[in-house]
Amino acid sequence: MFAALACNVRALIGNCDRRLRMWQGLGFVAWCLSGILLGAWTAACLAALTVGRYIAAEWSSKKAQNTRDIVTIVFLALLMSVTALTWEGMSSLLPALAGVIATYATTQIRGASTRLALAFASALWGVNAWAWGETCGMIVSAGAALAGCVGAWRLHHAGNAPLSRQSMKDQAA
Repeated sequence: MFAALACNVRALIGNCDRRLRMWQGLGFVAWCLSGILLGAWTAACLAALTVGRYIAAEWSSKKAQNTRDIVTIVFLALLMSVTALTWEGMSSLLPALAGVIATYATTQIRGASTRLALAFASALWGVNAWAWGETCGMIVSAGAALAGCVGAWRLHHAGNAPLSRQSMKDQAA
């Protein structure tokens, strides 16, 4: 789990969205393994899906807005399918909600806003870890949430304000 924390911290405190997607993807490989070891199948499957989402988000990052919209819709549909197929009761809702937030954050927004959204998603994963009695997961999630807040603060104070959706459209054109 501390491998996941190291990857997440590295991703979230940096100022490059491309490296953020790469390091977050590596961190979620560790989360997936943790879910498998705990028998938390919804969390494990959603973490595996998240790895794919980061790959697709990176691929679509330089594409037109409609391509990013399609990637978002596809991964939201996959997220809901995986949640339904691995349903374990109310504890399945938090990873699903975290997945929805992180999907939007990684495919539709950039900069400090992405890091704040991912910090919130990490906090939801931390509550999920608490529900499963996984102390290490709670610590890792809290560290990732804190790193997301620090990364957003650093970007904001460095003058790298988050890009709006409109400016992303202008960049893609």
